[in-house]
Amino acid sequence: MLAVSLRAANRTVEANEHMRRVVAHCERTRREGPVLARALREHAEILFELRDASEALVVLERCAHMDSMTHGRDYALVQSLRGRALLSLGRNDEALVALNQAYVYWTNRYGERSGHAADLVDWIRRAKAPPPR
Repeated sequence: MLAVSLRAANRTVEANEHMRRVVAHCERTRREGPVLARALREHAEILFELRDASEALVVLERCAHMDSMTHGRDYALVQSLRGRALLSLGRNDEALVALNQAYVYWTNRYGERSGHAADLVDWIRRAKAPPPR
């Protein structure tokens, strides 16, 4: 997908514009299926990279309830990103719930040493930390 290549080349703004077109195309042709859900998740990741956590959260909330995003790897990826977005918005309690859900999936599936689980430990620590004064 072009957006992945653009992100890899640190052209995140262009990747965002491309993903907007991909999502619009999927909405017209794929309806509420897994292709649209994954496109939405990818778009949310790009928005988060662009430091637009509130818009990323809106997109994530939309795809979180689609059938393909309610279990397995996709669910864990959505919950992980949702937790990070919530944390960046100062909603630590909600973030902690989402991050823990993702952590449980990765540790049950791949163990505590998996890259995703290790990354989540740091995010969970941030969510538990007292707010800065």
